[in-house]
Amino acid sequence: MAYRMGNFSYGRFLLGCYFLAIIFLTLCPYSFWIKLTSELPSCLRLSHIEALLKSSALYVIIHKYFLLNASPEDSAFRGYADIGSDVNMHDYDFVRSLIHSRGSSIDEYVEFANGGPVECESLHKEAQMSMILAVKHQAAGRTEMALKLLKHAAELDPKNSDVLNLLGEAFEKLWIVSKGHEIDSAVLNYDGLITSMSLDQVENIITAESLYTKALINNPANVRATNNRRRTLPIVEKIDRQRFQSIDLKVVRFYLVPESNPGLKKAKIEHYFQHIYHSNAIEGNTLSLAQTRAVLETRLAIGGKSLQEQNEVLGLDAAFKYLNTTLLSGSSTPISMSDILELHRRVLSFIDLTEAGRLRRTQVFVGDHIPPPAKMLPELMQELVDWINSGEAAALHPIELAALAHWKLVYIHPFYDGNGRTSRLVMNLLLMRAGFPPAIVREEDRHIYYGTLKTANLAECTERAVDDYLKAAFGTAASKTEKKIVIPSDRPSLYQLGPLVQYIPTLHFPWMPYERPVGQAKIIHST
Repeated sequence: MAYRMGNFSYGRFLLGCYFLAIIFLTLCPYSFWIKLTSELPSCLRLSHIEALLKSSALYVIIHKYFLLNASPEDSAFRGYADIGSDVNMHDYDFVRSLIHSRGSSIDEYVEFANGGPVECESLHKEAQMSMILAVKHQAAGRTEMALKLLKHAAELDPKNSDVLNLLGEAFEKLWIVSKGHEIDSAVLNYDGLITSMSLDQVENIITAESLYTKALINNPANVRATNNRRRTLPIVEKIDRQRFQSIDLKVVRFYLVPESNPGLKKAKIEHYFQHIYHSNAIEGNTLSLAQTRAVLETRLAIGGKSLQEQNEVLGLDAAFKYLNTTLLSGSSTPISMSDILELHRRVLSFIDLTEAGRLRRTQVFVGDHIPPPAKMLPELMQELVDWINSGEAAALHPIELAALAHWKLVYIHPFYDGNGRTSRLVMNLLLMRAGFPPAIVREEDRHIYYGTLKTANLAECTERAVDDYLKAAFGTAASKTEKKIVIPSDRPSLYQLGPLVQYIPTLHFPWMPYERPVGQAKIIHST
């Protein structure tokens, strides 16, 4: 009797809980249910619950051995290698458009906006309030305060098309205030306009156009951003062309320097060590420049530093040597996927031999970015290589080609580790095959590098390298601190010189700062 009374009391308790839950749910605002039903599918998609379940050992055992009656050689560990293989391939069709694009078409980048994290509603509201307050300050003529508020709003809600567009207009407003009139593309003399612009004004226009582009990526229907970009894009393209021409002339001047110049020899040696130091430091390596040089010259372990970091130095050194002695020997030979894999194999040759020179076999997640699934990598990498060797790519300026190839390879993210270092090697390979010196992306520019990966950044790195060489050879270089952008003469750019290019010596990477006997390049072990 007591047992039945206990069950009855427990049943009444559960029934009361059910009623309380129903009452609580019915009292929730209607907007809560609308928001829940609209966000739930995207949350489930981002959480990859299906992929998680299908990667579990229980699922693999039941699915392979009981449902499908799989053969014994289908090991359960194979389920780990198949993670991400059930992803809908159509969700990544836009990657092919990315590979074959120049980056100037907004339509090809629209789908990049899909797949980011779900924004926090409170941050979205705070960004909206900052944007409204910025508009009021802008109307009152307080441009600097409006710019600060819009920057804050963009940090809170980086995919808000309206915020990005208004931030671009604020940067453009800085130019309008200083010049006294707005940009009228119909009657604009681009050469005269750019000549009269200071470096700060140039940066403001470039930043504004970049923000308009981001606004359209997140909302292609933003008419105001479309008009703004249509107005500023020709100016930015003209600035890029003039920047390329200026660098071309400096490179031609660089080739007039004899190889025996002592200042140039010293600069080449220093740049070699800086290449290895900065490329590793960008990825988080904590070795200093002096320690990096000591590892390369002595092959001895440095106390207080991890052996993996020191072996990363040796791996990048081996990759540079391979690039110099093999890949640059035939500059007319098309780049192949095996060349990229060989570079990667040497990058990881002292760290992880099991993954060195191999495409990843599982899905990875890089911050907010979800790279294509592993089963698509061979096809996507071959398409990227075909594009690099295509006539369309050959028509681009080498700096633009190198920047685009680098960005696309980073986006595909074909390896478990070493993607950034390998991408920078491919970038410099393309530059050097065209006769340009390798560009050093410095560690202190890491945040800009990760945030943009733009052509303008690579142009700055390339020009900085040429200026360093010219300054070492002649004692002076074209200063980057000039107040005005000078339009160069109508001389053809370096990559358009035709037959003259074959007489220009190949600018090799290492310039062999040290010599060592064969077989001495060993992995560093603890003593």
